[in-house]
Amino acid sequence: MDVFPTKESLTVTESFEFIIPYAYYDTNECLEEDHRGKLSRYIIHSVLGKNHERKLNKDDFKHLSTILVELFPTEVESTYFVPSTRGCAPAGKLYSSYLNLRNSLVKVGLIGRETRRVGHVSEQNDSSMDIFGPTIDTDAIEIIEGNDFSNKNAIERAWKQTYEIREETLKTEISTIDYVNRYPYLRTPAGYELFLVDAYERAPEIKELNLHSSITRISSKIIRKVKNIRNEALAYDLLKQYENGK
Repeated sequence: MDVFPTKESLTVTESFEFIIPYAYYDTNECLEEDHRGKLSRYIIHSVLGKNHERKLNKDDFKHLSTILVELFPTEVESTYFVPSTRGCAPAGKLYSSYLNLRNSLVKVGLIGRETRRVGHVSEQNDSSMDIFGPTIDTDAIEIIEGNDFSNKNAIERAWKQTYEIREETLKTEISTIDYVNRYPYLRTPAGYELFLVDAYERAPEIKELNLHSSITRISSKIIRKVKNIRNEALAYDLLKQYENGK
């Protein structure tokens, strides 16, 4: 790639979006989540800054994610780029930054819009990776990949809007830890609520599940088991938990 042919070429810059994460890594041997976003924006803005019309292909993204990991060895490539598969759009912080910048350029008329639905993306699509269409909401992607947790409702809306895209991502070889790292809100105390959103989307019937009613059906077995426990304190605790749960 002509703009960043090597990992060393990334370091030749006066941009604080690179300098700050680089200095932090030099001290801590790891990156914070916001550093990954800064690095991705710096790289994409640098590449497209020389040519607004430039379109990056799969090999470009693979190259960029590779030299990032070479420069920051504790990082993983799938954080920055996951290639498309049948019916699944590409993903990763580099690709999200690319989409966001391209869409911003479209909005102000600096480049034209190309529309291609996610379902039409193929693994062989190497000529360009522009996917502008109603099936991808890049604003929603930016929200769920960001570190601003101040608007919980906006995060939940964005999470729902990106359900199909994230489901397709899960069909790739992305690891659980990489998936959780990609969406910082999942690592907060309230992150489990987003998993519930997905669960309700996948199986709406569980919303009607009455856990107490289900437990009541086996209550007699619970009581019999408690009576057979010789440890009276343990038996008492179990019975008390059952009574409190009624």
